Amino acid sequence: YAVDLDKNQGTKSRDLLLALAEAILNMMIERNMSLSRLVMLQPDATQMREWFAGAFMDETIKVARSHRLVFLLDDADLLIKAVREGRLPDDYFTFLQDLMSARSHVGIVLALDSRYEADIPLMSPLAEVPSVFRLEPISEDETVWLLREPVKGFYSVNDEAVKAVYRATGGYPRLLQRFGYRLYRLWEGRSGSGALTAEDVKAVTAQVYNLSESDFERIWSETNRNERLVLMAITQLQYAD
Repeated sequence: YAVDLDKNQGTKSRDLLLALAEAILNMMIERNMSLSRLVMLQPDATQMREWFAGAFMDETIKVARSHRLVFLLDDADLLIKAVREGRLPDDYFTFLQDLMSARSHVGIVLALDSRYEADIPLMSPLAEVPSVFRLEPISEDETVWLLREPVKGFYSVNDEAVKAVYRATGGYPRLLQRFGYRLYRLWEGRSGSGALTAEDVKAVTAQVYNLSESDFERIWSETNRNERLVLMAITQLQYAD
């Protein structure tokens, strides 16, 4: 469940907690869990923290029983921005930490761009530097899994195609995801099954790079003069090959 703090300048703590509560309810609906007692818990706008951390979460844990509840919050830098701008209270990360530590079945995972790595201490005590994991480019073996397993039963991707994708992406996750999507759309537009080949990868490469233009522009804007010279030299070597 996505809450766009960056665009919604009026977002307050109660709105985010309501969004989290709605995400929990949607998850339970998908798993056919009983919602009768949860639906009866009407939120109190004047005491949203107490309602969410108390009555709502207590009842959620009872319904979920042995299941582990994990909140996955992407673009966590927007939470930092909201705290700085006063749209979320100063102790918001402490509140989230207390919410998690009080219940063994509740976890919180935050993800943010490496550009904001220096801001991680601002999310203390919820996020501590020793608990940070930097996501690196994935390996060629992992690329094989990513391109084949999710589409098993629909089509296959031969070895040469996998190698071509890995050469084109270097294991960069966002590029790999886009290659997987474009290959799926390519297969979807065909009749019949069969394995996708290196020629198919070649056919969608330009589409992937066009979709990634803003990413490349951002990376370029963050490099210094020497880094740009190296990138230009590598590009010239690739073009000549």
